[in-house]
Amino acid sequence: MDPRPACCVGKCAKCFLRVILRAEIMWLGVGCGHLLRLSNWEPRERSLRLCALWTSGCIGRTFCESRGFSPTMVDVLSVRTDDLWAELTADTLEPREYEQWLVVPSCGAVVSFLGVARDHSEGRPGVSSLEFEAYESQVIPKLVQLAEQMRRTWPEIARIALIHRTGILVPTEPVVFVGVSHPHRRDAFAATEFGIDSLKASVPIWKQESWEGGRSWGLEAQHLEGVDTA
Repeated sequence: MDPRPACCVGKCAKCFLRVILRAEIMWLGVGCGHLLRLSNWEPRERSLRLCALWTSGCIGRTFCESRGFSPTMVDVLSVRTDDLWAELTADTLEPREYEQWLVVPSCGAVVSFLGVARDHSEGRPGVSSLEFEAYESQVIPKLVQLAEQMRRTWPEIARIALIHRTGILVPTEPVVFVGVSHPHRRDAFAATEFGIDSLKASVPIWKQESWEGGRSWGLEAQHLEGVDTA
């Protein structure tokens, strides 16, 4: 089998893994030389496992833990400029800090959305925890793309904050923060609503829910859309 082109090379605690694209057949190659034909997996399973690729060096927790591996993950990925704060972090979110940063003299409106972990979802009562995973190399580029789309739609936006947690969270813990500063409140509300809707639909972050009946990926974890179609 021709191993080219390899689209990503990662590292687990016990071996190296790489994903190889060859025509429309997808394979998983591990350092010991074994190959796993991903086209034999169900589409949902394949999507979740492949999209959980981590640049910090592993194939996603779902795949690794089933084989006794210990995946690793960076604590913070961030882009901070004068008008954009985009971040993926394993640390507790600080909404007041983000809101203070959004305040600028030229804007009369600061609107923000704070998403928190809840104790249930559709058909899943008693959710005790949520575990968030991300395709790390793509999160910040997607957040930057989202911010650019927001500015094209609302050119007067001054500052944008797009920040998401990773790791294990319990109900009431902050998960995601989206905020904007704008001269006018109506546009600020509209931009913030667009921001959170598009982030959930287009940025490669997934959650695994643990509830009274078991543990599984969130119901919306299967599909991603482009920022412009979200």
